[in-house]
Amino acid sequence: MRENFEWKVKRSNKSVLHLVCKHKNCTWKLRAVRVSERTYFQVRSFENKPNCPFEEVHRRQRQASAVIIGEVIAPRLQDNDGRIMCPRDIIGDMKSMYGIQLLYSKAHASLQYALSLTYGTHEESFHLLTSFAYVLEQLNHDTITDIQCTDDNQFLYFFMSFGASIQGFRRCMRPVIAIDGTHLNGRYLVSDRHASNEVGIRKVLPNATHVFCIWHISENVRKKFHRKDVTELFQRAARAYRQVDYDREMEELKKLHKNAYEYVLEIGPHKWSRVYCPRRRFSMMTTNVAECLNSCLRFARKLLVMTLAEFIRNMLQKWFYNRHQAAVNMRSQLIDAAHAEILERIAECNIFLVKLRGDQWTVNLLEKICTCKVFDLDHLPCAHALAAARERNLDYTSLCADYYKKEVLADAYSILIMSVGHPNTWVIPPDIKNRVVLTPDIRTQSGRPRRSRFQSVSSNVLLVHFWKHALTLPYYLQIGFQML
Repeated sequence: MRENFEWKVKRSNKSVLHLVCKHKNCTWKLRAVRVSERTYFQVRSFENKPNCPFEEVHRRQRQASAVIIGEVIAPRLQDNDGRIMCPRDIIGDMKSMYGIQLLYSKAHASLQYALSLTYGTHEESFHLLTSFAYVLEQLNHDTITDIQCTDDNQFLYFFMSFGASIQGFRRCMRPVIAIDGTHLNGRYLVSDRHASNEVGIRKVLPNATHVFCIWHISENVRKKFHRKDVTELFQRAARAYRQVDYDREMEELKKLHKNAYEYVLEIGPHKWSRVYCPRRRFSMMTTNVAECLNSCLRFARKLLVMTLAEFIRNMLQKWFYNRHQAAVNMRSQLIDAAHAEILERIAECNIFLVKLRGDQWTVNLLEKICTCKVFDLDHLPCAHALAAARERNLDYTSLCADYYKKEVLADAYSILIMSVGHPNTWVIPPDIKNRVVLTPDIRTQSGRPRRSRFQSVSSNVLLVHFWKHALTLPYYLQIGFQML
């Protein structure tokens, strides 16, 4: 391959192999015969002095098949950062190392073969999925998994939620779930459009309040009306704590761009504004937490379904350990983000003169509310509450919700997520092991596989807010794959 040389088979049977150069006037040739009663061939003649004209060298290299290239790249398929090679990387490497100009289709086929050498085939992955789910539940208490198939045993859905996540969420986390979609980058794709999300929420979380990510709405406003100032006004209106502040920003938006004003009203202020939200959103105005998870999976999404599930398990195992250690080592009684916010508000509270009666802002330290609404909605003391607490010599940490305290954070990540080990070590009951899960019945799309996500729309990103006592078992959604 390095010399851009190509040969063809002149004669091949059970006893003789005769190779010659692809160029008819070249003297290169190799002749080998089978050693009697042996399984190998012995070279009898070899003319290794090709005299092909340079302009006749074929740089597409038919001997550089997808199988050969896949075997070459398999040892370095994944770098230290977890990034998987892409066809463009293979094209560049083969050109720099061997001078071969690959078509994208051959580079993609080589990548798929290298993935199968390293991680197995899609068929093997789907077949092992039931065993993986069984071992995961056995080694991780309270973990829930579910696999849905068609009547013909073709894969539809895979669901898993770790017991460590369930317990930590129920005891310690703010009652908000961020939902965002993703798609696998392999042969079997998953749509990231969320028309089914609202239906699922109504069935699984009937008592939840469904709201939208304001960043995605603001992006739609920016792309639709091409006005940065309009987007900024919408953001300020959405984040406003008080009705008077919301009304002021919306009136400015109406004067500046009436169409944009009508557009966001049509979506419904109760879906995106802090003021009109029926229940508390805390500071969860966007789905950045879900976007962060998608970013961590940007390379793993190319892998097989069971390999991806194991990648997620391993990633969460590291996160739980590292975040528990970080929480234990925090110096403040509050988590770092809440502590930083409080420090900013303490600096601001120095300008307030606290009066026991009658002032612009009224603080009730017992009920933990303030007329500015920041204290009420964030469950963190606002600058006015901090000034009042200082006047009464109260510890401001006593005014903070438990969600923001370091011991609660440490408790949330205190349960370990256990490894499942190698499949060769699994002990699986026959009924689980023999369950058949076939690959989805899909039609492969023509052209290059899609890597980028669909454009954002207001209904694509959801925030689910609920009161914990109103939930039943199905809310434990953490990871779900839908094959279309």
